Amino acid sequence: LAVVAFHLAVAATCANVLRVPFYALLISYENMSAVAYLSIMEAALKLGGVLLLPLIPGEKLVVYSLVLVVVYVLVLFSFAVFALLRYHIVLRRVSDWRLLREFTGFSGWNVLGGVADVAYQQGTNLLINHFCGVAVNAAVGVMNQVRTAVYSFVYNMQLAANPQIIKSYSAGDFQWFHSLISLVSRAGFALMLMMGIPLILNMEYVLDLWLVSVPDYAVQFCRLILVFCTVDSLTGPLWVAMQASGKISFYTLATSSVVLLNLPLSYISLKAGYPPVSVYVIQIGLCLMSLIVKLLFASRLVGLRLMDFLKEVILPLVAVTVISSA
Repeated sequence: LAVVAFHLAVAATCANVLRVPFYALLISYENMSAVAYLSIMEAALKLGGVLLLPLIPGEKLVVYSLVLVVVYVLVLFSFAVFALLRYHIVLRRVSDWRLLREFTGFSGWNVLGGVADVAYQQGTNLLINHFCGVAVNAAVGVMNQVRTAVYSFVYNMQLAANPQIIKSYSAGDFQWFHSLISLVSRAGFALMLMMGIPLILNMEYVLDLWLVSVPDYAVQFCRLILVFCTVDSLTGPLWVAMQASGKISFYTLATSSVVLLNLPLSYISLKAGYPPVSVYVIQIGLCLMSLIVKLLFASRLVGLRLMDFLKEVILPLVAVTVISSA
């Protein structure tokens, strides 16, 4: 059953990958209403599929995986048909090989960053499973669901600002470009703070409502991952700014190296007998280090003024965090 579910998951992933160009087209035209409606349709189809599970005969794991494949294929066609018809796009073979080479190089660096993220997240899970057992991995699964649910709000808010950040850089309007970076960083952090502080203080109550049996360490893991997401929300606009500049080779190497430090440091921590929560304390520390690295690159490559960012973003947010926590 696991093998069949795996193959179906690969098929669903392929459909998701094919959706990316059409999704990016809608974002580039800032058609957020279409993105919202299509995303709501996707969520409704997934919910409908889950509700129909008891009525469909067969192994539920396989049936659920098949339902996801059907949903992702339907969503792919919906995005493709809408984007192609709305903007009269004609698909054709690429003839400009110079452009293709540049695109391949740019994508390759982004793939490296994605591989580093996957390696550290899944590698951390493997280390926890090896040193702490499957029971603690159940708490990791709960934590990942909390991270996905909460961080999606910040991601979607920042997504709406990404085209403006890229356009302002391309147009040479650096004053608006820098203002957008500061504004989106503050807004993302504030949104995470509004959700994060109540959840951190009431995590035991929330997990008791949600789960029949709360796994060991789930409360601590969820609290720490909310702190991680709050810090990480500051880096989203910096990443988009570097994407806009196109100068991402050394930036990607530096940030990926910081991210991958999670693996040896987590191994050393668990090997030394520290509890599994130490893994996520390390992640928070390296997230802060990654923020510093990204700020230094943004300062050098896109002209972001570090003192202005410190006065306009970091210091006000520290003050708000202290007051809100109190």
